[in-house]
Amino acid sequence: MNLAKSRYLEAILFVFVLASAILLFSGDFNEAFARAGGGRSSGSGNSIIGIILAPFFVIYSVILARNVAKKAAQTKQAIDKFSSKDPVWNTNNLIDVVNKTYFAVQNAWMMCDQSICREFVTDRLFNLHKMQTDKMIANNRKNILENVSLDSVEILQAVDYRDDSKDYFRAYIKGSMKDYEINTHLNILTDGDKEIRSFTELWLFKRNGENWLLDEIDSSITIADIKRLESFESRE
Repeated sequence: MNLAKSRYLEAILFVFVLASAILLFSGDFNEAFARAGGGRSSGSGNSIIGIILAPFFVIYSVILARNVAKKAAQTKQAIDKFSSKDPVWNTNNLIDVVNKTYFAVQNAWMMCDQSICREFVTDRLFNLHKMQTDKMIANNRKNILENVSLDSVEILQAVDYRDDSKDYFRAYIKGSMKDYEINTHLNILTDGDKEIRSFTELWLFKRNGENWLLDEIDSSITIADIKRLESFESRE
């Protein structure tokens, strides 16, 4: 199968899966800020449709995993090249940063106290999450996160500028947790459920001196998004 045909089939499959997901979960989304900056569906959807569409989701997941692995290998090569001039570029260290940040950010989100993760995030993300969690407090809502796990981390993009303050990288994470919301006055469940569910997200980290700070969480990732990520060294 040639490259053009392969991409065409992937595009067709993605559109089908996306349309199926909208049909499957239609009406089950709300404006709750589930987990740290992520998204969550509530309710069980149509189980019959889910069973019918399951093979297509599996195929799409396999294609996505293949693209993630390929991009991660390319990014590691770029990081190894960057590290010869700047030791802050080290794949294992970047993954360690992601791990520490992930648990700090999820804890801050559940406790509605962004000071817990202040040292791990940019001013922009700190202010955004504080606004969101303050809103939850004002509305007597609390997002409960339990059995929080970070299952894997892959660095999929690294960009090294001459001006170090412009450096950034993106990490593809797979996590799982129980994710639900309660009313703090009534102490009753108001959204989500107590099942452990898996998710994938793309986390953007920006350089701050010798440190890396989380600046963005993208919970809607497609194969096309992964393919667009490029690692490079800039002369700027």
